[in-house]
Amino acid sequence: MKKAVFAFAVAALALALGRGALADVSVGVHFSSQQQDFYLGLSQVFGVPQANVEVVQRTGLPDDEMPVAFFLARQARVAPAVVVDLRRQGMSWMAICRRFRVSPAVFYVPLRLRVIPAPYGRVYAFYRKPRKAWGRIALTDADVVNMVNLRFAVDRGLKAEDIVTARSRGGHFADIVYEGRHPHPVARERRGERRHERGQDRRDDRRDWHQEGNGRGH
Repeated sequence: MKKAVFAFAVAALALALGRGALADVSVGVHFSSQQQDFYLGLSQVFGVPQANVEVVQRTGLPDDEMPVAFFLARQARVAPAVVVDLRRQGMSWMAICRRFRVSPAVFYVPLRLRVIPAPYGRVYAFYRKPRKAWGRIALTDADVVNMVNLRFAVDRGLKAEDIVTARSRGGHFADIVYEGRHPHPVARERRGERRHERGQDRRDDRRDWHQEGNGRGH
């Protein structure tokens, strides 16, 4: 039954968006490792077949908006086709939320940072208000994209604080998530060296402490 529903959703999406949208994509397009990992993550996190992800990708929806489409579809309990079509008609993400009565509260992700850098500082200033006021928060399209991609990264096993810090430096989500899941060998080696140095420092401190203690004993 589920397979039939998924198949219908893919077909409905293709029909709703029109053949023209699908024809705009060249056959045999090469995706980077970051993009492949990103699309695979969408399939895994939102529990949809990769065929659904591929169809949404072919509509021309920007990569960083794809998690938003799947996230809102899940929250609203509608097919991704419905959300993508409304977005292509020019509706803002908040307008789509209002249409399906999805509260801005669903975008909140707990964060352990004393100082929250841009582009997240403004959004978290809203979430410092009493929770009962969160339903009246007005977010921009960029705010929604940033918050949903943050949640998407956390759902893939990454720390929210790391994503926010990397995003504040201007990184793209696909690159940030890929690097977080597949650290560069040099970066891993450096982290290993730092851990070794810290361990050596602690051993040196303990040795000095014992030597000082023995010296006082004499």
